[in-house]
Amino acid sequence: MQQLKEGMLLYHGSYMTVDKPSLDKCAKFKDFGQGFYLTTSRAQARSFAKLSLGRARTDRLVNVTERTAWVSVFRVGNITGLKTIVFQDANQDWLHCIVAHRRSEPFEEMRRAMKDYDVIGGKVANDDANSTINIYITNGFGLMGSTRADNFCIGLLIPERLKDQFCFRSKRAIACLKYIKSESIECEGQMNKEKTLMAMNLVTILLVEDFSKESGQPAEDVLLDFMQSRTAVNLYNDSLKLWWDGPSVVGERYKKELATKHDSEAK
Repeated sequence: MQQLKEGMLLYHGSYMTVDKPSLDKCAKFKDFGQGFYLTTSRAQARSFAKLSLGRARTDRLVNVTERTAWVSVFRVGNITGLKTIVFQDANQDWLHCIVAHRRSEPFEEMRRAMKDYDVIGGKVANDDANSTINIYITNGFGLMGSTRADNFCIGLLIPERLKDQFCFRSKRAIACLKYIKSESIECEGQMNKEKTLMAMNLVTILLVEDFSKESGQPAEDVLLDFMQSRTAVNLYNDSLKLWWDGPSVVGERYKKELATKHDSEAK
C-alpha cells in the first residue's frame, strides 16, 4: 500500500469525465465515508468506470445505448497540512473503519476518530470483499467486532489481492488534485456478471431489518413492498453491481423512490 505523496498519479473511473471533483456529488456510505475516490491502479479505475456507466444507463443519466466510459487522471500536488491516514494492511482497524462508514451504527468510536481526516487510504473492498463484509455485518462469522469474527473475515478477504484507494474527504484535499486528462473506454453492451445471489439477498435482509426497525412494520411486509420496487429490480440486475454499495446506499435509493412515489400520489 503506497503512501500519499506529491507528484503521484491517481485515477478515477466514471461514466463521465471529471475535471472538477465536487464533494456534494459524492455518495455517502462508502468504504471511507463520503469523498472523491481515486486509485493508483489504472486497471481498477477502468473497471469502476464500466460499473458506473452501467448504473448511469439504468438511472437514465445517459442514453441506454451509450458505450463510452471514462478514466480521469489526476496528479497529487502539495499535500502539506493535510491530515491523512493510510491503512497499510487489511487489518482489524481497516475492517472496522469500512464497516463504520458503510453502516450508521457499528463502531461509532472509529467513525468519530476518522471524522477530521482530509484523506483516508487503504485497500479497496472489491466484489468478493463486499460479499464477505456483508456476511460479517450479519454476525455470520461470529459476533461482529470480536477477535474471532475479525480474523475470520480478514482471512477470507485475501488482502494481497485487494487494490488501493484514496478517499479525498475535504475541499482542501480535493484542491490538491491537479486534473491531467480523461481517457475513454469503449464498453460492451452488457457488464460482466460477477455478483452472487447470496450477496444480493444479504443486502436485502439488512435493508429490510433497518426499515422494519425504523417504521415498526413487520419485516415480512417491508420485504414484500421492497421486492415490488424499482430499487429491488435494480439490485437484482446482475449487470449493475448495486449490492456492492451495501445496504445503507441501497436503502437511501429506496427512500428516494418511496418519497417520489408519495409526492406523485399526493398530487
